Amino acid sequence: MGFALVWGGRWWLGSVIGIGALYTSVRGASRLRAISVGLVSGAAVFGISSEWSRLFGAHAYLSLVAALSLFWVACVVVASFARSEVQSLLLGPSAIVLAELFRTRFPLGGYGLATVSNTQIDGPLSRAAVVVGSAGVSGLAAALGIAVVTLLTKALSSGFSRIKGRSKGFVSSVVVSLGCVIIALGPLFFPESKVGSRGSVDELNDNSSSRKLRVAVVQVYDENRPLSDDEEARGALLTWLKTETEKSAVARPELVVWPEASLGSHLLEGESMAARAVREATSKTGASLIANGQPLGGSLDRFVNRNYFFSYTGRLEMVSDKEKLVPFGEYVPWRTALQPRIRSLERIPIDGEPGQWRLFRLGEIGIGSVICFESTFSYYIRERVRAGSEIIVVETNNRSFETSSLSRQHVSASRMRAIETRRFVVHAALSGISAVIRPDGSILESAGLFERKVLLADVEPSGALTPYVRFGDWAPGGLAAASMILGLGARKRLRPEAKL
Repeated sequence: MGFALVWGGRWWLGSVIGIGALYTSVRGASRLRAISVGLVSGAAVFGISSEWSRLFGAHAYLSLVAALSLFWVACVVVASFARSEVQSLLLGPSAIVLAELFRTRFPLGGYGLATVSNTQIDGPLSRAAVVVGSAGVSGLAAALGIAVVTLLTKALSSGFSRIKGRSKGFVSSVVVSLGCVIIALGPLFFPESKVGSRGSVDELNDNSSSRKLRVAVVQVYDENRPLSDDEEARGALLTWLKTETEKSAVARPELVVWPEASLGSHLLEGESMAARAVREATSKTGASLIANGQPLGGSLDRFVNRNYFFSYTGRLEMVSDKEKLVPFGEYVPWRTALQPRIRSLERIPIDGEPGQWRLFRLGEIGIGSVICFESTFSYYIRERVRAGSEIIVVETNNRSFETSSLSRQHVSASRMRAIETRRFVVHAALSGISAVIRPDGSILESAGLFERKVLLADVEPSGALTPYVRFGDWAPGGLAAASMILGLGARKRLRPEAKL
């Protein structure tokens, strides 16, 4: 599953079977064995998928892997309570659903990456997100894996029935080994889904209006290095953004999107560099502009992560602030106690403060702009859609994550948000990966890591509400809770030989 989180695509079926093999191997196991298996497998899964956090020090990497592994261990322990195939199908998937619903909210606002559902983004199960959301897709993946591996186990058991006394352990070992082999060799057997291969937008969104909005996404950071002091002083980033935006004028975009940190902490008043860049960009294109900056507070010891919406005349129309700040990225919890002991926290000299989100409007079109990791939370984007967002715009930086897998995982999360909401998602990254994502989760246009490129695409607003947007996580959460209760309650009543 760790490889599936990093690479996506063709790995989705390997992830399904790997989870099924894991849960089947711990059925009826002791608590000690279940905890041991959970710790080892969790460390492997999240050790691979969280490799990007090593850029911020060993303590960041180990802490993140350990925290995520604890949720994983809890799922494996619950799965070990099963004594039959029926109980496995009740307990395993429900544990994953409830664990992911919880850990995307707690602690410290939750963590939205590295979910089982994100391994399924190119598989058929992802389509169910329109009804059951990300957590529901995770549960479906676990259920499918358990069912497939259970059937395979039965076939192998009958073939080795003559090996008395050791059949069960032997078959379990074979199943686990087979799951590992499939995960490792997945790309050889399962072809990767092609971009845009699931049909046209008209086929997927019959309730959408005929309105279209031409969007230009400007990605300019093409070197894997920080800006030099000289480049900072002369506003090199603003110059690059303005220059590339002006080149797009021939395509006549109606909305230009600059990524997170495009305006930095520059003032937007008078003849400041940022104010001039915005005026010139909007004047040349005749398009409205969404850009991002981090203005300092009056005391200079706090900042706000802010999206700005400018009209085609360059006039500031509205601002929308980031609400879900990243702990240890945009602020340091328990700073007084931790900073003297963890030197790398000096990279975050001042804390951000949460602000208020607002819906942008371009004519009659509602644009929901969110910042960075806010897009990794299903329920958060769902709330933005219910507030009137007909198109989702994600502005992110990601430059500090260099060439790690984080940018790929972030795009996968935005693709899942597109499926859940049936909205176009415009994912604008400073250094990549940027993408314009269709409502079915396929990618219409994209720019790779550290590639200077302007994406141009016609996107369709939609006011339709999907079942997931209407009802949220109550359906998958309620079903998972009921399955958990039923599975635990049936433990004594079902015989170990119970059939599917």
